Amino acid sequence: MDFEALVKDAAWFGLAVGVLGAALAALREGRFGDSADRSAALRLADELDEIAWDLQERSEAGTGSQDAYLAAFGRARAAAAVGFALDADALTAALEALYEAQAAVADLGAIRAAVGSALAE
Repeated sequence: MDFEALVKDAAWFGLAVGVLGAALAALREGRFGDSADRSAALRLADELDEIAWDLQERSEAGTGSQDAYLAAFGRARAAAAVGFALDADALTAALEALYEAQAAVADLGAIRAAVGSALAE
């Protein structure tokens, strides 16, 4: 990767961290439902999905890495989990966020442990 691409990736990563940080703050503060933070997280998930689909096509064509696709897929699912967790309907928020989170980490045991820990608080 050349320096310009690296700087662009770093800047984009900073933007993603800012978007998700704001959405996670809204979640911690109990600000559910339609909001700029929720919309931004879901837009980010859509953008990450586009990147993942492109990487998947490259991987299937033999011009890209399966690992790169899987990493991008996980990032998209993680962003979607944050966005869905802010849904106004608690049941929808929980189910959609958990579905996306388990797809992001591919470890249902870890998701169960995190939910159990959160419920115990």
